[in-house]
Amino acid sequence: LVTSGTLGILGRFEGTWENLRMGALVRADKAELRYKGWLHKPANVSAEVRARISRQRDRLLFHQGDLVVGPARMDFTGSVEYAPAPRLQIKLHSKQSPVAAWSEVFTPLDFYGVAGKADWDIDFSKGLIPADGNWSIQGQILLTDGEFKHRGNGRRTQNLSGQVIFGGQQARINNVRFRLGNSFI
Repeated sequence: LVTSGTLGILGRFEGTWENLRMGALVRADKAELRYKGWLHKPANVSAEVRARISRQRDRLLFHQGDLVVGPARMDFTGSVEYAPAPRLQIKLHSKQSPVAAWSEVFTPLDFYGVAGKADWDIDFSKGLIPADGNWSIQGQILLTDGEFKHRGNGRRTQNLSGQVIFGGQQARINNVRFRLGNSFI
């Protein structure tokens, strides 16, 4: 993770190691953040993470938290389990989130002029040992009134609506419709 600019971190800790509880607020309104080739939050995009975390035996629990990027908000819960092997599980949920806000920070795709709304209900699970390539995504994304242009050829896709259903390491699309040029597909 590479950062530059002002990053605000507030935290509160209570209890002993056996029953530790934490509250955290991270604000990155004036900071640029980069992680590998897929995350880039420019300094002019506001971002905030609020989390409540507690420790129970061999795991950390993430209680209802928020990830806010510009006007977009996503709720999350989850855990990090240490035994028998380290594993992250996180649930993401959002209603009518503006896709344009997320496209400003997640950069793996070659699109611009992104618009539309998305409902997220996703459960992501991954082993935390570096050699563990075992991961899984369950849930769905429902996209409405999507739009984007491809950087390479400038073609615009409009009126994109549909559902992406995740099942482990596979994804299926349902009831997708869009307009490409003058053609409705």
